[in-house]
Amino acid sequence: ALQEAMMSMLWCSGSGDVIDDWCRCDSGAFGPDGLPTCAPLPQPRLKLSHTYEPSSSLVIVEWNHSEPPIGVRIVDYLISQEKVTERTDHSKVETESVLSLVDDVLSGAKFRLWSVDNTGRRSGPSEVTIKSPCPAVDDVKAQEIADKIYNLFNGYTSGKEQQTAYNTLMDQGSPTLHRVLYHYNQRYHGFGEFTWRCEDELGPRKAGLILSQLEELSGWCRGLLQEPKIGLRRMSLRFLSCRYSDTKAFGLNWVDLGQDLRKTCEEQTLAVMYNDYGDPKDF
Repeated sequence: ALQEAMMSMLWCSGSGDVIDDWCRCDSGAFGPDGLPTCAPLPQPRLKLSHTYEPSSSLVIVEWNHSEPPIGVRIVDYLISQEKVTERTDHSKVETESVLSLVDDVLSGAKFRLWSVDNTGRRSGPSEVTIKSPCPAVDDVKAQEIADKIYNLFNGYTSGKEQQTAYNTLMDQGSPTLHRVLYHYNQRYHGFGEFTWRCEDELGPRKAGLILSQLEELSGWCRGLLQEPKIGLRRMSLRFLSCRYSDTKAFGLNWVDLGQDLRKTCEEQTLAVMYNDYGDPKDF
């Protein structure tokens, strides 16, 4: 009896009996949802990978699978992603307001991870919040586009040239368009500022459609895109993409997934781009 009581305290929180490798909970050890609660469900620890730098298109998070030998069997993991945006309306912020670093300041993503056991219980969430890097931009390409737009706007601009300039600028996206504006004004400001030239050559409506794209980025990213020099780094990430034959036949026992379960894997490569911001002397 003493051994049974010790086993109950060790694996079933003292509210159930150990039967083989699981806990038979007492009648009072069930939650409002009817699921047993006597065996503590371990909480996974989600963290950012220290191996790969986050980019605007890639974030790698990781966790270790672990479960006690008695009482709990982890059969699944659930992960969620929530977009976190920076506060844009500061007029309603009182002087003594307490701001959350995550909810009010950062612009990025919050990831949550839960483990799920074979009774359907979820663990408490493990959270990781990151500040999203700005979208990568090819600064050399942006300089070439700025030169192209100047040549199209220089002198008499035909209807065909106007349409070419409009299509070119609309195809770039906000980050590249910021750099086109920057390089154009650096090189050709004497012939008219970029915004004014767009309105003059393309008309207010088309110019407005182009310039409205500039507002799609956060203030933090817009500030970085005003740097004199933006370098571009490319990294190739090799990874295995695997598909399992039939997980239902194994009841999603994570211990067996790498043993008896047949899986098909193929190696793939993902190209990831990063920007380095700073003065030319820094590169």
